[in-house]
Amino acid sequence: MRKMNCVPALLLSVIIPLICLSSCASTPSGSGKPVILVVSFGTSYRETREKTIEAVEKTITAAYPDYEIRRAFTSQTIINILSKRDGIKIDNVEEAMKRLVKDKVKDLIVQPTHVMNGFEYDDMMA
Repeated sequence: MRKMNCVPALLLSVIIPLICLSSCASTPSGSGKPVILVVSFGTSYRETREKTIEAVEKTITAAYPDYEIRRAFTSQTIINILSKRDGIKIDNVEEAMKRLVKDKVKDLIVQPTHVMNGFEYDDMMA
């Protein structure tokens, strides 16, 4: 029996629909491409990140090749752990949005991967 990796398809089937800001049509951003910002709670475990968050991002990249894919985490605790322990810099939502403005991005889709609403999701929406 062949083992199938169905995590991305399963996650994408329950993800909240894309939140489109601006026109989200084919108008390029200031950086040359429209952007999809994938917002996840985050995880400090590399293998888990590869199997879940990165798998979702790869699926989105394959489905939307004309878009630049960016990442943000909602858990500042996870962001801090990754920065201190592994030297990995991941933006929180506010930092990601400031970077998008700085980069003159005009077309943006925000894709949360949160399965259920909670503080981090509410904070992201705000």
